[in-house]
Amino acid sequence: MQTESVSSAKFRAPQSSGFDPKWAVERALYILQNPKTCWTTLRSEQKSVSQLYTEYGLILGGIASICGFIGMMVFGITIPFVGSYTPPFFSTLVSTVVQFASMLAMIFALAFVAQKFATSFSGNATLEDSLKLILYAMTANFAGGMLGLLPFLWPLAAIFAFYALYTFWQGVTPMTGVPADQKLKFSLAVFVSGIVIGLVLAAVTAVFQPRAPVMDGEAMKNLQDVSKSLEQFQKMAPRN
Repeated sequence: MQTESVSSAKFRAPQSSGFDPKWAVERALYILQNPKTCWTTLRSEQKSVSQLYTEYGLILGGIASICGFIGMMVFGITIPFVGSYTPPFFSTLVSTVVQFASMLAMIFALAFVAQKFATSFSGNATLEDSLKLILYAMTANFAGGMLGLLPFLWPLAAIFAFYALYTFWQGVTPMTGVPADQKLKFSLAVFVSGIVIGLVLAAVTAVFQPRAPVMDGEAMKNLQDVSKSLEQFQKMAPRN
């Protein structure tokens, strides 16, 4: 009995305590450990848009952004066949802040779209419920973003992205009321909308990205070597 009590306490949904990073991390762990069953508890909570952001989105998103910033400052940015460089501190800081704000804006825009789509696919959701779905489903993305602290682990972020999609899939019906037979169509509509919104925001924020330095002699030599290798490969390739 004691073991069961400890187990249930470990996986329970933590109670909100305002702007509290420790609570936000506990909530993230709860969602990551319970991607199927967490949604019933999350749906029952009364949270406003501002509460969802201040209690969770700002904290988890901020941690991921800070990790990425530190990783770039410590390890630099690697450009294939050219080398690595450390971007300027101030421009990288501005870029990080802009990307963070862009991410928060995208979450809200996608929640707004999801609310509208829910009605079209026989569901019924408030903006708060839709925001919960998008924001909490992105928990794995936030966790993957923390890998930016060690950029060489960044390819593993793809695993976290797929887990985020799985978490989203589990939360569609509980959070929006979309029936099972409409679930795939709704998810695809939201997914495509996310791509479009992401491309628009990426185009807007591209101006704030730190610029790569002009290639030096060694970098140019590396590119020339790659070009020569490709030419030799083309000559060796059989022709029809």
